[in-house]
Amino acid sequence: MIPLLKKKKGSIFNICGGGAIKAEIGMSVYGASKCGLARLSEVMSLDLKNKNINVYAISPGMFNTNIHKSYLKFLKKYNSNNYKNFTQKLKNTKSSFKKVSDLIEFLQKKNPRNLSGKLLS
Repeated sequence: MIPLLKKKKGSIFNICGGGAIKAEIGMSVYGASKCGLARLSEVMSLDLKNKNINVYAISPGMFNTNIHKSYLKFLKKYNSNNYKNFTQKLKNTKSSFKKVSDLIEFLQKKNPRNLSGKLLS
């Protein structure tokens, strides 16, 4: 993809998720993978800077999706305080796919080089 992106000053968008921002009980593998993706984005940004390719890491906030079902079961069984807090967070989430797509569209149009390699939350 790099040769194609070079021709059009393209961008790479990595969705890192909340695990890159905050540690959560029982989410060590998830959090480590999201932090790894954030660092990969940072390094790719440095590697691709001279090719005019931006790399953005996006942590869009919590989405109420099926992935949380097994995590909620875990919390209910092992940590009732976190279960209550996490359940409330899911109910109150203001994240949306529209906000994420608007951010990606903005970054694609404006092409802010100073944000390449940064984790945007």
